[in-house]
Amino acid sequence: MFESLPSFPADPLLSLISAFAADARPGKIDLGVGVYKDPSGDTPVMQAVKLAERWLVDQQRTKTYLGITGSIDFQRNLTKQLVRGDLAASLASKLVTFQAIGGTGALWLGAQLLAKMSGKPRIWISDPAWANHPGIFLASGFTVERYDYLNAVSGGVDFQAITSAAGKMQRGDAFLLQASCHNPSGEDLSIAQIRDLFDILRNRGVIPLIDIAYAGLALGFDADLEIINIALEKFDEVLFAFSCSKNFSLYRERVGLFLAKASSDAGADKVRGALASIARCSYSMPPDHGAAIVSAIVASDELRRLWLSELEQIRQEIVMKRQRLSSASFGNSVLSRLSAQTGFFSLLPLSPADCGRLTSEYGIYLPDSGRINVLGISDANEATFMRSLGEVLNG
Repeated sequence: MFESLPSFPADPLLSLISAFAADARPGKIDLGVGVYKDPSGDTPVMQAVKLAERWLVDQQRTKTYLGITGSIDFQRNLTKQLVRGDLAASLASKLVTFQAIGGTGALWLGAQLLAKMSGKPRIWISDPAWANHPGIFLASGFTVERYDYLNAVSGGVDFQAITSAAGKMQRGDAFLLQASCHNPSGEDLSIAQIRDLFDILRNRGVIPLIDIAYAGLALGFDADLEIINIALEKFDEVLFAFSCSKNFSLYRERVGLFLAKASSDAGADKVRGALASIARCSYSMPPDHGAAIVSAIVASDELRRLWLSELEQIRQEIVMKRQRLSSASFGNSVLSRLSAQTGFFSLLPLSPADCGRLTSEYGIYLPDSGRINVLGISDANEATFMRSLGEVLNG
């Protein structure tokens, strides 16, 4: 009977990872996988994480279930880092938190919650977007609309196109916005643009879902969180999906936080009940270890200072790598915008044929879209990458 299943296309990025692993060529370069890599090409465990884990080994007394909502300590301690104290106090029980299985799990909770509110849910997602964004909402029964995000001439954010699309949205629509380090482009809205966009969305009765996957890696941790407090002040109802994968380097631990503001205490209770029902039927209860690490770090002044120092070091590495790469020119200055962008990813103006040549002829793996993880270009392989890219672009 399984033969009757339809064929599902393989995820392009996962296929790329498998192809890279199977390639026996020395000096191959992986620019597809979205993880931090230090200048030597490694993805180390943060020292703050190591210290928190040692503390947990000594102090943790049980491995019993956390419960549907997850770790209360994790939610409380992390929310204190994300939401301004006076704002959290004024919102009180209108603020809902829920531990999620990574940022993707938080997006899934948000999608399922929104779907339960409408018989015909609709969400607007940037074009381009993270490849998994449309799939999550299509699988949840949404109609997915796209809004143009990039200016075809400059390569930067096309704010006029974004606001034009926002002005056509209908009451009850959802709007997905990446807070910073836009995946795949690295191009971000300014705070002034975010405020203006939020005013349009609020006036249209649109519910924002803000994806915060890279807090601390754009302008710094506090600056990258400003969008949360702006949204909480402007909207009666707003949703957030927060990931601890990139900024704590806890990729495999799958740590995320879903955060929502309701317009009333009664609405918040409804949200809590709906989230509990969604979680129970999906995975029942979340894992503890990664959440316990994050909670221990942000609850300790010493560990928090160490973690923020390590996070800032990663951010500075990204800035310096982008500046160095953007100084190279290949006639059409294909790398010129890198220094104006943030985060791991950039979308290079390469054709699928160019990307295919880089992979087949030079062992440089990247998807056909031209998205690269700039930190996949290490000190050891940078010269090889630059030479190979130049040869492809010059024919």
